Amino acid sequence: MKREVLTLLCILLVVVCPSEVMAQKVAVANLVSGELAIPEDVAWHWIKKAAGQEVEGKRASRDFIKKVAEDFGLLERPKVNPRLRLLSGDLSSFYEQAFTEEEIVVEFASRRMVLDSAAREDKKIDSKGDLSHAAEALVSNIEELIQRYKEKGTQ
Repeated sequence: MKREVLTLLCILLVVVCPSEVMAQKVAVANLVSGELAIPEDVAWHWIKKAAGQEVEGKRASRDFIKKVAEDFGLLERPKVNPRLRLLSGDLSSFYEQAFTEEEIVVEFASRRMVLDSAAREDKKIDSKGDLSHAAEALVSNIEELIQRYKEKGTQ
């Protein structure tokens, strides 16, 4: 039997962040159990956190991966979807995939956004694979928003 997978559609909506004066993107996730919006305040909280991470563009070490997972609260058991916290085997998997430091920050920020949004709406995400697919669909938007946030901060 073919299992439905979590899909995430990034919908471009123009909104103005309360403390920023630039147009941004908001994402809407379509879960098997219904629609999940990524609220602007959740997105900006984690975009700012991601932009503040020091990265060197090199392959992420095991220690770096663990530190960023801790910084984004991904090692803690969330109240909603508690099975989706990262375990040591998950961290090893990220290391073995040879992600760069920047890719780890973006990946973990997107996972945190999905988890926080699901918690806010009390929506269940069935598996780590579903969480991964949802986070992956946000990555390009998050990379762009982090870059914009950094550029704005240097002006």
